[in-house]
Amino acid sequence: MFKAERIQKIKEVVYNRKQVDVTTLSSLLNVSGVTIRSDLERLEKSGFLLRTHGGAILNETSTSQDDANNVLLGKTIQYDKNKESIGMVASALIEEHEWIFLGPGETCYYIAKQLSARKNINVLTNNVYVMNTLLHNPQINVIVAGGNLNHRRCCTTGDIFVKSVEDFYIRKAFFSISGADFQAGYTVPDEGEMNLIKSVSKKSGELVYLINSRNFGSISFVSVGGLQSASAVISDNQMPEAYKKYFFENKIRVFTSYDLDSLV
Repeated sequence: MFKAERIQKIKEVVYNRKQVDVTTLSSLLNVSGVTIRSDLERLEKSGFLLRTHGGAILNETSTSQDDANNVLLGKTIQYDKNKESIGMVASALIEEHEWIFLGPGETCYYIAKQLSARKNINVLTNNVYVMNTLLHNPQINVIVAGGNLNHRRCCTTGDIFVKSVEDFYIRKAFFSISGADFQAGYTVPDEGEMNLIKSVSKKSGELVYLINSRNFGSISFVSVGGLQSASAVISDNQMPEAYKKYFFENKIRVFTSYDLDSLV
């Protein structure tokens, strides 16, 4: 990895997490701690971050507007082939004129990218990345749900969000899931996201969970329901066979990258 690319990835991590340590960055980028410290020193001189003992924090008082715009444009999202393939499959399931909800997370951003050239799609979302991706296509009807801004996840949430969607009814709701386990069910990182999913699911005809194959067999923090609670599951082509078998036996629809040709 070239130095310029490494510096950009460090900026993305620090911007999203607000605080990070040298060990984490060294592991993520597969370089030595000495190299990371040199990079952090350079970024501190530019005013992007402040170094701390063992790491760095985002210098929010001097972070440039260009960096904020990059977040809105999705430029801080590191490319992920699995998430892109899930987004392609999910977008193929969305029909003209129906109302859908796109929740927080990068996978929903990839769905929005696939939808950005289409027309006659109705989208309710709380995802800043989704909103901005669809901004330039007036043939897609977009409603942005209000609420408290979650800076880390770039989405709205909280009680205000719940109230803002209580009068809406949607055909399909798409949510990224951080963990799927036979015992723990579907799990997400925090209680706010759990409340968001539960409030939207009550207003949805179909609840569709987007799960990276790497997240099967793992547990996040808060449960949003057992494995039978979803209407459908979308994953990439590395989805474990044991989970495919479970979903098939429990009549839960499963779509993977292999199904894309038959959906388009």
